[in-house]
Amino acid sequence: MLTMALVILLPLGLLALLFTLIVGVALNIRRLHDLGHSGWTILVAMIPLVNIVFYFYLALKPGIATSNTYGEPPIKRGVFSMVFNTGTNV
Repeated sequence: MLTMALVILLPLGLLALLFTLIVGVALNIRRLHDLGHSGWTILVAMIPLVNIVFYFYLALKPGIATSNTYGEPPIKRGVFSMVFNTGTNV
């Protein structure tokens, strides 16, 4: 009975882990682009102990207010306009 649960749950868990990894890397690359850095900079996160400083940098550094190589800065919108996808900033 336990092996049947492992046969079903293990692949689902691995699939969830893979999905989370892909989404996390994509979001970190978008954040690096927001700061004006290349997406390849994400490889710094693979270095032990350096990755802690790197993620603090990503979390605390404000984004560039002007356009950069990777495009225009995101539009600042209020919570209401994000949830209901309106053009107004409420």
